[in-house]
Amino acid sequence: MRKKKLSWILFFSFSGMTLLSLSIAGGYSFIASKEFIYANTASDLEARCNILKKQIWEALATGKFKEIDEICKAAGNASSSRITVILPGGTVVGDTFVNPDKMENHANRPEIREAFSVKTGSSIRYSTTMQNNIMYVAVPLMVDNRAAAVIRTSLAVAAIEDQLGFIRKRLFFAGFLIALTAAGLSFWISRRITNPIQDMKQGAARFAEGDLDYRLPVASTEEMVGLSDALNQMAIQLRRRVKDVMDQRNELESVLSAMKEGVIAVDDSERIIKMNRAAEQILGVSTPLSPNAGILELTRNRDLDRFFKEALQSTDSTECDISFFQKEERVINIRSSLLTGTDGDRIGALLVFNDVTLLRHLESLRRDFAASVSHEIKTPLTAIKGFVETLNSGSPDDSAETKRFLKIIEKHVVRLESIIDDLMKLSGIEQEEGEVLKDSQQYRLKEILEKAAEICLPKAQEKGIRIELTSDEKILVNVNSTLFEQAAVNLIDNAIKYSPVKSVVRIQTEKTESGIMIRFKDQGIGIEKKHLPRLFERFYRVDKARSRSLGGTGLGLAIVKHVVKAHGGQVFVESIPGKGSTFSIALPRKETTSA
Repeated sequence: MRKKKLSWILFFSFSGMTLLSLSIAGGYSFIASKEFIYANTASDLEARCNILKKQIWEALATGKFKEIDEICKAAGNASSSRITVILPGGTVVGDTFVNPDKMENHANRPEIREAFSVKTGSSIRYSTTMQNNIMYVAVPLMVDNRAAAVIRTSLAVAAIEDQLGFIRKRLFFAGFLIALTAAGLSFWISRRITNPIQDMKQGAARFAEGDLDYRLPVASTEEMVGLSDALNQMAIQLRRRVKDVMDQRNELESVLSAMKEGVIAVDDSERIIKMNRAAEQILGVSTPLSPNAGILELTRNRDLDRFFKEALQSTDSTECDISFFQKEERVINIRSSLLTGTDGDRIGALLVFNDVTLLRHLESLRRDFAASVSHEIKTPLTAIKGFVETLNSGSPDDSAETKRFLKIIEKHVVRLESIIDDLMKLSGIEQEEGEVLKDSQQYRLKEILEKAAEICLPKAQEKGIRIELTSDEKILVNVNSTLFEQAAVNLIDNAIKYSPVKSVVRIQTEKTESGIMIRFKDQGIGIEKKHLPRLFERFYRVDKARSRSLGGTGLGLAIVKHVVKAHGGQVFVESIPGKGSTFSIALPRKETTSA
């Protein structure tokens, strides 16, 4: 949309205000003139009636009605008005233009009624006799405090309108001259105001181009002087701030150069705009950074390029480990943060690199150790279980007490075996977390959940618990079915354990903007809020005694967390004590689709 010039805005504003003022003043003057002329005409007509009172009374007192008619005709013709005399009954006895005998009774005329009520009556209405709009003024002829007759004078409104038309023309002519003069003055004033502004605009353009040594000339008005001084001060402040920015930039360069962490800033087009020396060393970049260079061009690492793209698309901070193969394999941890402008819009991303090769190696040793220990413990426990089973199925002569102890031993052995199984599952998931999706395929989500529910059905039937599954047949998920089914089984099993008898465990799926939400709802005892943050930790139990009595290992939710994490999802819990809990799995859109 094309912008309007200030000079024209001022010109039309001044002209508009002038025209509005003239219209109001002219309208008021015309209305006042009209009221004055009508009032003056009414007074004149009343005066004419008063002049004729004596003559008409003398003729009326002697009953000379013909003489009254002659007086009306003579006086009316002399004054260019119509004069009528009416008796109390409404009978017309004299009229300037019409024979009284041919005139109808005037008792119902408004001005006549007012006059007979002993006051001057007046009205403006259409006269059928004269075929015109007429102004009437009626004056009572008082004799002994009563109206002996009414003398009425009238004048055609057209005569008054002629005078008003003359006044209207004069007002229009005067208004036109004033408006023309005001338009010229408005144009001159608007130019006088905008010329200094134009000078300031040119000066501001020079400031924008970097010419901060230029100074605006002194304006002719106090306001413009203040504005030009402010702009000149702005130029001085800008020059000082530019210097401060340059100093800060140099300080930032020094900080980035001294950092051990690698830092790379990229814009929205994936071009590298800043990279420190540590990033060059971590990524093994030796060639100078060319303008508009991309990360793939610089590192030839597709995983890193893919992470850059995801970081630019994400609104949250992201993190991942990427392997680099140079002289030897190196693992680099990368964290990304969104870069925003002053207006809050995304302008790129900032990535921080850390060489975590040694740390990841130590973590690998820890996972291997856990797996080895679990394996070594499982072997003797298997042997112990075999002996217990042999003793338990021994001869009938064995004492009942021995069997009771053997049963207890067997129960604890089974529990230890469950713990070790869960530890091995957890260790396996951790070791192959990045490999989980390599074995994934597309499955109908409902089928996976149905299988998990079927596995848990016997336990549910023991407590009279009903499992309700609500899921769209068309929802497909790209998952490792074995692991994902195990996660679902763990959540359903938990819901059954902590639900009262004859209750309902509900499994619901829902499409969201970001992917798929799977909810496992129970009607159990619920969980206090203070326990929720640590619920997915290994071996963490809300009620340790109750958990052990129900056969829990304390690792089920940790397994769920790692399985979901391996699929790029999240798991979280909502709970109200006494009303139940809802465990939810959120899978991202890239892991889901629709049939």
